[in-house]
Amino acid sequence: KTMNPVLFLTGKSDIRDKVEGLQQGGDYYLTKHYNFDEFLAVIQMLLERQKRIEEKIKEKFLNKSFLSFAFIGAFNTILSQILYMIFVSFSIAVSTSSLLGDVVPMFFSYFLNMHFTYHEKPNWKSFISFPISYLPGIIINMVMTVIFVNWIGVDKLFAKAFALPLTIPINY
Repeated sequence: KTMNPVLFLTGKSDIRDKVEGLQQGGDYYLTKHYNFDEFLAVIQMLLERQKRIEEKIKEKFLNKSFLSFAFIGAFNTILSQILYMIFVSFSIAVSTSSLLGDVVPMFFSYFLNMHFTYHEKPNWKSFISFPISYLPGIIINMVMTVIFVNWIGVDKLFAKAFALPLTIPINY
């Protein structure tokens, strides 16, 4: 599958061939001997559709709110890793260090997101509900960090970083 438009220009005019071509991801199916004006109209239509899709993607992912959310998320993740490493270096248990490393930065993340991403004033209702969406990721990250240390033998100072790629898709 591709995001680029796919136009079939072929001599196969059987309906089964057309259906198969479209089911395989084709956007349009022209058979020989096609009209040149129709060909140009199809090309123009496919390019305009592609342009609308690209604009929607830019609108969704390159807007100020999304970028601030991504930046705050990256900041939160880095802070979480640093705090975890500090807690572990003070001989705090891996599971507790992982949990504290995730929970403490969440307070910063909440206030930063409320101000820069959502442009809303913090309130108790959103303050309490904010961490709930992160809870599955926090728990899975803690469990995976412990598994990496106790079963796989990863150095406990870096184990949380190994668990991170498994939990980012859950939290974001």
